Parts: sequence; structure tokens; C-alpha cells
Amino acid sequence: MRIKKIISAAFLLLCSLGWAQNDSIVKLREVVVSDTRLWSESNILSKQKLNDSVIALQPASLTQLLQYNTLISFKQHGFGMVSSPTFRGTTAQQTAVIWNGININSQFNGQTDFNTLNAWNFDQVVLRAGGGSVAYGSSAIGGSVHLNNEMIFKPHRQQKIQLNYGSFETSGLNYKFSTGQKKWSVGSSISMNRSENDYPLLGTSGLRNQNGQFQNVSLHVQAGYKMNPYHLLQFYAQTYEAQRHFSGPVGASPHSVYRDINQRNLLQWSYEKNRFKSQLKSVFLSEQYHYYPDFSVVDFQSSKAETFIGQSDLTYQLSPKIELQSVVSFTQTKGKGSSIGSAQREILAGALLTKINWLQNLITEASIRQENSSSYQSPFLFSVGTLWNAFQGYSLRAHVSRNFRMPTFNDLFWNPGGNSDLKAENALQVEIGQDFVWKNTTISCTVYHNDLKDLIQWTPGSGSIWSPHNVASVQAYGIESSVHHLFKMAAHQIELQAAYGYTISEDQERKLQLTYVPKHKFTGNLAYAFKGFRLYTQLIYTGKIYTQADHNAALTDFALANAGVLYRIKSSIDWTFGVQCQNISNELYQSTPDHPMPGRNYQIQLTLKL
Repeated sequence: MRIKKIISAAFLLLCSLGWAQNDSIVKLREVVVSDTRLWSESNILSKQKLNDSVIALQPASLTQLLQYNTLISFKQHGFGMVSSPTFRGTTAQQTAVIWNGININSQFNGQTDFNTLNAWNFDQVVLRAGGGSVAYGSSAIGGSVHLNNEMIFKPHRQQKIQLNYGSFETSGLNYKFSTGQKKWSVGSSISMNRSENDYPLLGTSGLRNQNGQFQNVSLHVQAGYKMNPYHLLQFYAQTYEAQRHFSGPVGASPHSVYRDINQRNLLQWSYEKNRFKSQLKSVFLSEQYHYYPDFSVVDFQSSKAETFIGQSDLTYQLSPKIELQSVVSFTQTKGKGSSIGSAQREILAGALLTKINWLQNLITEASIRQENSSSYQSPFLFSVGTLWNAFQGYSLRAHVSRNFRMPTFNDLFWNPGGNSDLKAENALQVEIGQDFVWKNTTISCTVYHNDLKDLIQWTPGSGSIWSPHNVASVQAYGIESSVHHLFKMAAHQIELQAAYGYTISEDQERKLQLTYVPKHKFTGNLAYAFKGFRLYTQLIYTGKIYTQADHNAALTDFALANAGVLYRIKSSIDWTFGVQCQNISNELYQSTPDHPMPGRNYQIQLTLKL
């Protein structure tokens, strides 16, 4: 009865969220993306798209890209080291990363290290705020980050090369290629980055970052073929390989090395005719790592997981106002590692979705999902949202959803201490807000509340063996607001974007803010363009964060500013030269204790379009 009451109430709500989009989101007929579900929705949950010009400023690190352009905060153990996000007051395991429509969070720890993703390899980086577990499965509680690649089905040939070099012997080589005709499309990209990463540690007497060097390479290929007007075949593949020397706390002399390789493959067949749409997906994912506590010793720890996914999406336009969709998927994962032994699990999931256009200005979406797994108990999931375009330029939206995160291989099978009786974490989320658009200005505001239960926590037991249990309960709520303005006068253009987030995320037992969740975050971006010149500045402010659950230790707030200039010349070769200064004020800041981040540093950039 409680669920029915919530769903009924949600249909009557007339408000909703809003995040200003960084770029208009228009699906052209010649451009195809695999993650069609992201764009088929009516924006009841907001989407923030980062365009090519924004990605180009921070192509090597998805962490830096999102840190300066979104309200996601990151916990980093030094520059280039492990990076984990917090989205709307949730944990890193509760933020889903979606690659071309497929959830790629680790099967071992349930999260994605954002420093293992090079933004250059993707044509779209899109943030989807709020719960999305019905559509994308586990982890989409705080929100999801979507990494998409486009296929262009029209005569074209494009090449782009970008070279970067900066402080601490940091360098990058990025290349992207795309060609095609009306019936076929082929593309590829490669990104190689390395750094000695030996920056001076601010606040110390001449110490430098030790054992922080890293190098990585990421390769992506894709191909698509239109067999006829109704059938489309698509293939995507990506490989990432890296070696990082993990830097330790101030004063330490670490010798650890971490090597990892991730592979992703997606084959998709699409059929569309009249009122009927169908998609069949076959996916293979592989993740593997080797960890050497001391690189001078052969001894190491390793784990490997392989995942196969088969998925069928069927959509039928019942009438001009009603659309129905069903999704059925089967997932099998096999893992083997130093601490989990051999493990395997299968998941069968089914979802039903509907969209109803009651009136020209009133849309409702509702969906349900249920999973069945022998490894954990999954909750019944639902999602209901309403969009009301009250009048031109002003809209109200509302959304209610139940979301979840499944236990990971480490949670279930870690030896010793794993707990095979764990339930999935579940969360009930409500959000309302509004969008206002007037000429070249967009203003948005969102209020949300997330009730998280059965959170998995590792606690000490008998014999000092730690084990996971469903023990924690968290209330996360807050406000997100943003403004975007574009001013044009003759050849002059000024663009301003700013966003502010206020987040409360409290452990209900302690009644204290969760660790590594700042209450305040602000981002601001200002750009001025005149003919071939572009000047820009980026600003972020992150509030104080607590590093211990009892609030006996905390890191101070900090503000960072970057600035740069780009100059573009169009001739037989279109080239752009840029210079960027990061952390202009040489601010001492850190997101984990005793791991200072770099002070003032510089980067030069050359981009060629052929």
C-alpha cells in the first residue's frame, strides 16, 4: 500500500528539478548514439552535457573535467592517484558510470576510479542527476555519468590531434579519427598520457611528491552499418591500460605500483519501423589489476573479472500519446583473485516503462524493475515522474524513485570476512524543482531528499576480522541551483556558467555529516571570445570535509582558479594554440589527509583539425 500511495502522489505533483544544460541536446538523424534511453526520456531527470570545447580543456582526466564543471566532488590521494566521487551526498559506489548505455562500475569494489577514464575518448560526457536504477541498474542512486560515442552517417572525414605538455614533465598525445557515408560509419581514438608527477608539496620544507609517476594509454574503435532503412548494426570496443606508482602521505617513502587493464566490447543490432523499435545488445567486459606493495619485490596481489551481458529492449508506440517499453537482461560475472578466490554470479532483470503525453504540456513517465540473483536480495524498484511546461520558458517537474546498489564481489566473497547474506542497499528519492528560460539565460533550482537504508559497512568482528553488514541508514538532502547566460554583440561573445550545491548527508545513528561529503560546492566558468581569441577562467569552491566519522578530524575548505587563453587560426590546417595556468593562487589544498595536491602549474596545448 505504501508504494501505491507514493506512486499516486507522484502523479499529482507539479514541480521538478533543473540543471542548466551546457549544450543544447538535439539528436540529429545523421548522428547515432548507443545509449538511446538517455535521450528518449523527457528530461524529467535533468541532463548536463559537456560539449567538445569543454572536454578539450581537460582531455586527460575525467576527474578534472567534472571537478571544474559539475557539482560532483572528488576524493583523491594525490594528483593522478585513485579518484572517487560523491554525488548528492552519496558514496562513490552509489554513482553509476555508463559507457554507451552499459554500467561499467567495478565488480570488485562497486565504483569507478575516475582517473582511469580519459575524457578525450568520448564524444559526449553527460551527467544525469538523481536516481536511475530502473534504467541502468546498480549504483545509480546519487546520479550517473554517461560516456557516449557518436556515429555519423553522412559523407565526412575528420581528424583531430591534440598535444599537451606541462609542469612536472606531464605530457599527452591525443588523436581522433572519423569517416563515413550514408550507410556506414567508422571511428577511432587514442589517448596517451604520462607524468613524473613530482610536484613540490606546499606547506613542507622542500619536500616533493614521491613515487607518484604514472602513464596510461586508452584506445577506442567503433563501426556502424545501416543494412537498410530499418536495420542498424553497431560495434564499440575500448581498451585502457595503465601503470601508477602510488604516492604516500607526506614524509613517507612508498614503493607501491598498481597496474590495471580494462576492456569493453559492445555489439548492438537495432530495428525500427512504424510504431515498433527493437534493440539487442551483447556485451563483454573485463577488468584486471596487479598490485605490487613494493616494486622491488616480485610478490603481488591480483584479481580479474569477466562479465557477459545479453539485453533486449522492445518499444511500442501504442498511440500518439502512449509509449510502452520492456527491457530484459541477463548478466553473468566470473571473478578470480588473491582475496576472493573463484566467484560467480548470474542476474536476471526485467523492467517495464511507459510514457504518457496527457496534454501538449503535460508528460508522465512511470517504470518498474525487478532483479533475481542467487548472490543477494534485490528490492522492487520503481520510478515515477511528471513534467509540466506551465508556460513558455517555464517548467515544473517532479520525480520519485526507489534505487539500489548490489553487493560487490569483495562484499560477498572476500576471504576472510565476506558475507553472502547481504541485501542490496536501497534508497527512496524525491525531488522537485523548476527551470526558467528567457532569451539567452537559463536559471534552475532543484530540491531533493534521499532516504538510504541497508547501507553496507565493514565492521570488525571476532579475531579482528572485518566483515560487511547491512547496518547503516543515511538521510541525504540538499539544493542545487545553476545559471547560464550567453551574451553576443557583433564579433564579441561572453558566456557565464555558475552552479551551487548545498548538501546534507547524515548518518542517522550519529546524526553527523558523512566523511568526505562537503556541505558546499560552487563552480563558475567565464569565457570571452573575439574572432580567433578565447579567454577563459574556471573557479571552484569546496567546503570543509570531515575525514573521521566522529568529526574529530577535518580538512579545511579551499578555492581554486584556473585561467587560459586559446588562439585559433583557420587555413589549410585548422589549428589552435593554448596556454593554461592551474591553481593560480598557489593554494594549499587536499582532499585526503597528508596528500597535498599540486600548487601553481602550467600547461601548453596544440590542437590540429585535418
